[in-house]
Amino acid sequence: MALSKTIIKSIDLAGDVSIPCYIKVDGFNGTKSEILFHVVFRKNTADGEFVKHTHYQMVPDLESPDNFIKQAYEHLKTLPEFAGATDV
Repeated sequence: MALSKTIIKSIDLAGDVSIPCYIKVDGFNGTKSEILFHVVFRKNTADGEFVKHTHYQMVPDLESPDNFIKQAYEHLKTLPEFAGATDV
């Protein structure tokens, strides 16, 4: 499971550049009250060139039939910066 989205990244001497990214939740840490998860952006594919990484947090739904990984992807798709992201 992953997401696909073109992002805009500011690069020295080149300005803003559009980069099609493969976005993967790469790790978790937390409790039943809050989960912090690590997200990695790579160019085009799962093993493409590293673009960036960042962290997000969410409150897990312990009653959901979906596991925390699925919940993390669904949470990302609710954020404005992931508008238009598609499942891969």
